[in-house]
Amino acid sequence: MGPLIMALSSAVAYGASDFLGGLASRRVAVLRVLMVSYPVSSLLVTVAAFVAGGSADVASLVWGALSGIALAVAAWTFYLALAVGPISVISPITALLSAAVPMGVGLALGERPDATSMLGVGLALVAVVLVSLAPHADTKATHPFTRFVALLTVGAGLSFAFSYVFTGQIAEGTGLWPIVVARWTATVAVFAVAASRSSMSPPRGGALVQAAAIGVLDAIAHLTMLLALQQGLLSIGSVVISLFPAVTVILAVSVLREKLTRTQIGGLALGAIAIGLIGA
Repeated sequence: MGPLIMALSSAVAYGASDFLGGLASRRVAVLRVLMVSYPVSSLLVTVAAFVAGGSADVASLVWGALSGIALAVAAWTFYLALAVGPISVISPITALLSAAVPMGVGLALGERPDATSMLGVGLALVAVVLVSLAPHADTKATHPFTRFVALLTVGAGLSFAFSYVFTGQIAEGTGLWPIVVARWTATVAVFAVAASRSSMSPPRGGALVQAAAIGVLDAIAHLTMLLALQQGLLSIGSVVISLFPAVTVILAVSVLREKLTRTQIGGLALGAIAIGLIGA
C-alpha cells in the first residue's frame, strides 16, 4: 500500500502543479514560469536530500540526470505541441504514451503484477485517456494535427514515459541525491533555452507567486515519484502517477467552475475503480 500512496501523492502534486501552470501561463509565457518553478523545486529537493541523508552511487546519479533531461524535453515539446496543434488530440496521446510505455518496460524487465492489479492498470490506462479528452475551442481546422505536431506529441509522450523509466532504475538506499541531480539538470536546460532569448525574464506579481507554488508542488511530485517507483513496480506506479490529469480536471471544476463532459466523468469513475483494484 505504501508505493500506491506515494504514487497517488505524486499524481495529486503533478495534477495541482499542472492546474496552477495553466493559470500562470494565461498571464506570462510558459518558459518564464519554468524559470521560477524549476529552481524552487531544485532548491527544495536539495534541502530534503541533506535532511534525508544517504549517498548515491554513480549509476543512480546518471539515471537521475537522464530523468531530468527527459522531463525537460517532455515539458518543452509538450508545450510546443499545444501552442500549434489541437489540444483535444495532443493531450490524450501524450497521456497514453506516458502511461503505457513505462508499463511495457516494467513487464519487459520481468515485473509480474497479479491479475487484479493488471485489471486495475488496464482500467487506469483507459481512464487517463478519457479524462484527457476535453472539448476545446481549437479545432483541427484552426490548429491542424500536422506531421510536425505529431512528432512533437510523440516526443513529449515518450520523454515523459522515459523520465518515469529512468527514475525507476534508481536503486533504493541512495537517498534523494539522484532526484537532486534530475531537478538541477532540468533547471540548467530551462535556463539554457531562456539565455538564447534575450527578452526572457522571470515573472512578477501574482504570476511569480503561482510559479513558486508550482515549484513546491513539483518538488513534492518528484520526491514521492522516486519513492513510489523505488518501492513498487514500474508497471503499476507509472500508470497511477499518470492519472494526474484527473486531479487537474477536478481542480478546474472546483475552482474555475468548468463543466465535466460525460466522457470525463466516466474516466474519473474508471480511475477510482482502477485505484481500488490496484490497492486490493
